[in-house]
Amino acid sequence: MSAQTLAKLDKLAKLDKSLARGKWYFILVVGVLYWGSLTSLLVTGINYVISDTPFWDALKLALSIYPASGVLFGWTLWMQLNGRRDKLRAKYQS
Repeated sequence: MSAQTLAKLDKLAKLDKSLARGKWYFILVVGVLYWGSLTSLLVTGINYVISDTPFWDALKLALSIYPASGVLFGWTLWMQLNGRRDKLRAKYQS
C-alpha cells in the first residue's frame, strides 16, 4: 500500500473513533460544551473590551445563546463527519 492509502485509512480510523461514542454524545460535547462554551467566553471577552457591558451580564446572555446554537453546530458537524466517513469507507472497502 502507498503512503497516501495508509494516510486515508488512518483518517478513516480517526473518524470512526470520534464517531464511536454516538450522536448525542458528540453533539453535546463537541457542539455545546466545546464550541458553545468557548464561543461564549470569546464573544463575552470581546464585548467587554469594546463596549460598556459588564462582563458577568454579557456572560449570562452569551451562555444562553451560544450553547443552544452549539446543538445545531454539533449536529451539522456530526452529519459532515458521517458523510466523510461513509465516502472513505466506500472507497477503501469495496
